[in-house]
Order: sequence, then C-alpha cells, then structure tokens
Amino acid sequence: MRELTNQEINIVSGAGFFSDTTAWLGGELGDFIGGAVGSLVTVPVLSTVVSKVTSFVGKKIGGWLGSAFGSLIEGIFNKGSGNSTTA
Repeated sequence: MRELTNQEINIVSGAGFFSDTTAWLGGELGDFIGGAVGSLVTVPVLSTVVSKVTSFVGKKIGGWLGSAFGSLIEGIFNKGSGNSTTA
C-alpha cells in the first residue's frame, strides 16, 4: 500500500465544514418555510398533512441548495489557495 497525497486525501475526505454547515442551515430554513407555507391551509386535518409534506420537501430542497452553495464556496477557496480537488 502507498500513502495518499494531499490532493487524494481532499478528494476522499467528503464535504467540508462550510458545505456541511450550509447544507444544515438550508435544510432548517427550508423546513421552516415549508411548514409555514403548509400551515396556510385552513382545513384542520388537511393543514397538518400539507404542512408536514411541504416541510419535508422544503428541508430536502433547502439542504440540497445549501450543500451546492457550500460546495461552490469551498471550491472557490480551494482553487484560490492552490488546493484544488479537481483532477
């Protein structure tokens, strides 16, 4: 076996702190917005169902957007510092 280079370590190490944080923040924001939109339905039982569904969808979309934004920012920082992880 051989030792990994710094570039290989960065590639296999997964998402960075900034990407993880923005994904979490985006998910929480999406959850809140989705729940708020779902609660606008005034029918009692339907309001709960719609609120839970829109909250779930909002959390997924928000997490995806937050992760994409965080990865973009990390890519810019890594490119600027010479630690680019692209092959």
